[in-house]
Amino acid sequence: MKQIAPNYTYNKTTGVITLTGVNIDRDQLLLIVNTTRNVTYYNFADSATTLQAFTQGANTSLTLNSSVITASSAHANGDALTIYYDDQASTVTATDLGAQADAVATTDTGTFSVIALIKRGLQNWTSLLAKIPTLVSGRIPVDGSGVTQPVSLASVPSHAVTGTFWQTTQPVSLASVPTHGVTGTFWQTTQPVSGTVTANGGDFTALNGDTVPARSAQIGFKDAVGTGDFVTVDNDSRQFPISGTVTANAFGKSGVNDGTLYQIPVNESGNSDVLQRNIPIGFIDSEGFSSIVATDTPLPISGTVTANAGTGTFKISDKGSTGESNVTSFTSTSSAVLKASNSNRKLLTIFNEGNGTLFILLGSGTASTTNYSLRLSAGDFYELDKYTGGVNAIFSTAGTARVTEIT
Repeated sequence: MKQIAPNYTYNKTTGVITLTGVNIDRDQLLLIVNTTRNVTYYNFADSATTLQAFTQGANTSLTLNSSVITASSAHANGDALTIYYDDQASTVTATDLGAQADAVATTDTGTFSVIALIKRGLQNWTSLLAKIPTLVSGRIPVDGSGVTQPVSLASVPSHAVTGTFWQTTQPVSLASVPTHGVTGTFWQTTQPVSGTVTANGGDFTALNGDTVPARSAQIGFKDAVGTGDFVTVDNDSRQFPISGTVTANAFGKSGVNDGTLYQIPVNESGNSDVLQRNIPIGFIDSEGFSSIVATDTPLPISGTVTANAGTGTFKISDKGSTGESNVTSFTSTSSAVLKASNSNRKLLTIFNEGNGTLFILLGSGTASTTNYSLRLSAGDFYELDKYTGGVNAIFSTAGTARVTEIT
């Protein structure tokens, strides 16, 4: 039977063609045509295209005629080739028409008459027809008993289930939950406080000549007959939890700033008895006397706290410098002093107008593009607060920085 070799390699320089996976003898090779160029390389009936060499094997190889190699020098190794060969496989051979009495052919190969082969075909067809079920309304019936069939229901019917059933948790439905009296003594570390709670300085008044109470904080109230009750937080910073809204009022007297200490009078005469504390909190009672809470440690309060200004006035003034400013420009592309150290400096600002990148080194040393504290691109601004040391800088490329020093 004639075949076409589908897999091959071709070398136009050597003229060698290898038939991959084809094992044939020389007399089985029939024709080789370069279909890309429409040129015949080999024809078994043409002596002008005889082969130089032929090697049979699992991958049969052959060498084209030298004249063919020369003529195909302009061809390409990737050109499409059509290679015909005869695989010499056995085929059914009909010796003659045969007679009606000829037996059915037993195989599809071998030597039989045409009638014997036709009988074999009819026998196979009869066997096939016997396996086809009888049509029902022109359709082939299908037996689906061996698989699960889908079920379609308009609705799933309900079925009553009787018996006793148990589950771990039983649902309970109540229109209202009944109340039950609880008796006995109950204790808890923290007692809840509801409503609005005001943390004031209490009703304590330091009289003239009395010493300042050695307490961290007093919290209290004044009842209808003028008697004060207090909760005192001692110096051990004991904390009382408070829930609800807490209002912290500022002191109701005027604070006077003498330039060194904020003095707050604590008695009706306005004498020099003062609390030298960080945080005064208090109020003015109905007789015009003042009470305070003064502590140098934070007073812990939990909940929502409202800080009110109260009726007091605190005057605080800054006796520092008037604030002189000095503006310079920096353009150096080598390490240079941007600003020398200045103990009077309050603030130093640097703005890079561009175009280069400014590399800034705080302290002594040589500023470079690899040795720097910070880097400002064009348009960046930097502010140094309370730094009085020297500052060196360098531009990577030409640029201008505006430097402002406030003293």
